Amino acid sequence: MADRKTKNITRSADNRKRLRHNLEQRITYALKIQDGDIHKRIMLEKFSQLTAEELSEALHFILHEAARGRKDFQNILPAISDLDPLVADKGYDFISQVCYLASLSGYENVTRFLCRPRRQQVPKLDFPADSDQLAHEMTLGERKALAMSPARATLDRLLFDPEPMVIEKLLKNPRLTLEMVVRIAARRPNRPSILRTVFHSSRWSPQYEVKLALARNPYTSPEITFRLLPALHSQDLRDVAADTSLMPEIRDAARKMSIERKDHESKH
Repeated sequence: MADRKTKNITRSADNRKRLRHNLEQRITYALKIQDGDIHKRIMLEKFSQLTAEELSEALHFILHEAARGRKDFQNILPAISDLDPLVADKGYDFISQVCYLASLSGYENVTRFLCRPRRQQVPKLDFPADSDQLAHEMTLGERKALAMSPARATLDRLLFDPEPMVIEKLLKNPRLTLEMVVRIAARRPNRPSILRTVFHSSRWSPQYEVKLALARNPYTSPEITFRLLPALHSQDLRDVAADTSLMPEIRDAARKMSIERKDHESKH
């Protein structure tokens, strides 16, 4: 019995070693390609092939190494922060199993990153009377067409459109600037569906200023905020931890990440 238990432990350790080696190879390969969409596709393809236990191990390894300061792992975080396609493919039961196994293993970084927090009480959306003026003046189709306009004045008026489909079009406009996108992501009050659209933008979500604006916005869905926290700089994590407009769970997670990083830095 003891020999069998020892063999099982050895086999488990060997499997974990192979998985981590494979992940390192996959990350190195992905980062050779200068395309965030391809990074995401490569990582999601790998994740979809894993069992619940393996996915728990994989996420723990990536998040742990990123927290230790390994650049490749930090650079791949934007590619794994949007896991909605994986959830749609594998189903919530599978994700719940991953969360359960991560909890059993003590992988708090995975449970923070992947598992749904309690439902947030969304603050009241009290917009200025003229904030959606174009939405009252024009049809949805007209506004979607205008979203590709080269005129700065037109784009400025569309930044706060209430319809995610308009914002999705706007985010693809080559004339749109980082400053404009940050204005959308930072706006308070804001509709969670609008902020989710920004988060899903492969063009803009990798931009640090956008990630920070989304993470600091209390109207961002909590599951998105939790997935953005590992990519934040240490000072910004401390700012999130002190921000009383955010959920206590988010502030606590940011505080723990900040302490973990500080402990790691002090050891090296």
